[in-house]
Amino acid sequence: MSVWRSIRHFLSGTRNRMASIPPPDEAMSDNGDEQQAEVRSAFFDVTLPAKHAYLGQDLREIHSTPFYAEGSLVTLPFVYVPDVVLMPNQQIPINVDAHDVDINVLINDMGDIENQRKGFVCMAADVGFDLSHVKDSHPYFLFGTVASVVKIEKQPTMPADVGIEGGTRMIVRGCQRCLLKDFVSRGPFHRQHGLFRILPENGLEPPLEIIMPNEWKSAVSLAKRGAQIAANLTPYSPALFATFDVVHLVAELRKEIMALQLKPEMDIDATDFSYWLSTTLPLPAHFRLQLLGAVSTVHRLRSCLMMLRTFNRLNCAVCGIGLAVKEDGICMNRGDLTAAYINPGGVTQEIFTMRKVSNISVFGAPTAEYTWFPGYTWRHLRCRGCHGHVGWKYESESPELVPKYFYGLRRGDVVPSIQPEEGMNPSELQEFFQVQNGAMQPVYYREK
Repeated sequence: MSVWRSIRHFLSGTRNRMASIPPPDEAMSDNGDEQQAEVRSAFFDVTLPAKHAYLGQDLREIHSTPFYAEGSLVTLPFVYVPDVVLMPNQQIPINVDAHDVDINVLINDMGDIENQRKGFVCMAADVGFDLSHVKDSHPYFLFGTVASVVKIEKQPTMPADVGIEGGTRMIVRGCQRCLLKDFVSRGPFHRQHGLFRILPENGLEPPLEIIMPNEWKSAVSLAKRGAQIAANLTPYSPALFATFDVVHLVAELRKEIMALQLKPEMDIDATDFSYWLSTTLPLPAHFRLQLLGAVSTVHRLRSCLMMLRTFNRLNCAVCGIGLAVKEDGICMNRGDLTAAYINPGGVTQEIFTMRKVSNISVFGAPTAEYTWFPGYTWRHLRCRGCHGHVGWKYESESPELVPKYFYGLRRGDVVPSIQPEEGMNPSELQEFFQVQNGAMQPVYYREK
């Protein structure tokens, strides 16, 4: 009995000693090659950034959503939000000058029905005044999104306040995509309005759902057998047909984003899923504009799938040096890697949140003022290749808050990199990039 008692005493002491061993310290380095401890981001409330608490509590909710018939021509005011492409269902904070949009219309959510229907258009590209040149060179610059106001300052800057700077801060939501047809100047201060075509949403439903009688659909599992059966009705192989099948594309995309720890809603439909991907993936503004104007959900999904399968890291947009790999993304705003915020100067910034980065130097004193992530201080990030500003480093103020640090890379300062196979000669490399770039670019809407 004494022997067994000694063994139990020894094992109990071993467990106690093992439990008291502290975890190893994290390896930190200035160049960003940092190894974090296990990230348990659930400890940080990922719903907080979307509340935009840094804007203050003086925000008024607006309960009105503009809606216009698909294909119709409407005259609406518009604002430029540089390099920020507002997608349908996406919410972003912006700063609007009272000279650009009639603020009275935006805050009058208790008025007549006509005022409730009014909105304005957010455009990412400043097209100037020569639309004919833009239509020939960069026609996708003309795409925009009708926006509704979700929240707005309770005492916004009104048009009469000519001397007041800073504009009116508000949170808007994308509603319908549109195409700028022409300029129209109307109202006081010669506010810029545009004639916009409201673009239709073409989902390209599976062929069987179109031709099959409703009473037959319950007898056939379209999700599992629909593509196979529909392919047999066409001269195309099932493999080729599947690349244009919505159900197949969504399933493949969900497999790809599992590695990135992205968390879309499970019951989201294919069109909204395509817009969500266009919002959260690290894509440059010109590519997102083409996705916004894609002729169908299928084209948008195909382009996103090709991008996910080909790009493997994020490079500096100026010098091309590698800054991060896609597997190191971390969701710090709900289930997204990407989110938009507004800085003290009133400029909307979109950032990708990453666990670790490389070829980066950190500078500036840490500060919690105007932080986008409550509980974290921020400092600036500089690219070691070109010394340009590329984002911010966030560090927790409390030792209990995890992750202890992460990084935010600004969308406009990074580009996704496509990695070719090793051993390719220059001509093969050129052909490779031409094929990949062509395959990723969606077919976007054009006026006849």
